[in-house]
Amino acid sequence: MGRNLTFSTFGKATAVFDRAELAEKVGKEGMGLPFLLRSIQDDYFNERFGTLPKGGTHNFLLHHPNLINAAVRLAMDSKYSVWGSELKESIRRYFREELWMEFEVFGEFLPHSGCYVDLDPTHKDKWQLPAARITNRHHPLIDPVNKLMVRRGMDVLEAIRPKAKKVFPWAWANTTYHLQHGTCRFGTDPERSVLDANCQSHEVKNLYVTDGSFMPSSLGVPATATIISNSLRVAYSIRERFIKREIDG
Repeated sequence: MGRNLTFSTFGKATAVFDRAELAEKVGKEGMGLPFLLRSIQDDYFNERFGTLPKGGTHNFLLHHPNLINAAVRLAMDSKYSVWGSELKESIRRYFREELWMEFEVFGEFLPHSGCYVDLDPTHKDKWQLPAARITNRHHPLIDPVNKLMVRRGMDVLEAIRPKAKKVFPWAWANTTYHLQHGTCRFGTDPERSVLDANCQSHEVKNLYVTDGSFMPSSLGVPATATIISNSLRVAYSIRERFIKREIDG
């Protein structure tokens, strides 16, 4: 319990295009689309990555067309050196003259002994119980692969025509904390797993766990659909147990 915590490795880069050039290329009717979401997995496996050939998923999207989000991003990208009238002008260009396209990389986060959840021996919660704490260290193989994935995504952005005004990396070898897996992995051996094959606890009868903690590894893709599919599978299993009266109502 608590071991083999995994997230996803995260990387991101942005391309800034001139709206007028794009409109000339695709036509004004082609500029009406406010939404872009395309994923590619050309490098889900890539032997050129070396020791760890498992890469991940590139998710291409348009930057969020929200005023507050744009203002925060523009200020952040300038290391908060742009403000006032200069920031206002940057926001005007963002909405009127530019189109920001970017990608996110979701990569394999290898489980290992350096990433886990345990109880803090000194800090307590409001009930005076030991507070949970997370220790997050990346396996040494995953960061170089994530950086290569970011570079590959930038190659795609740089190949788009008309050419972007600039393409720049925003993050690499980071952690996507809202994608969580592990700590209660499933398996057939109670000595090496917390749950059985149907996500029922080996030690506590009729206790099922159907969030991402059953997963032995993170995959190279956001795991939301996997978690939902497994939850439905477990639900069918529980239903069958009720029908057979193996569980009391």
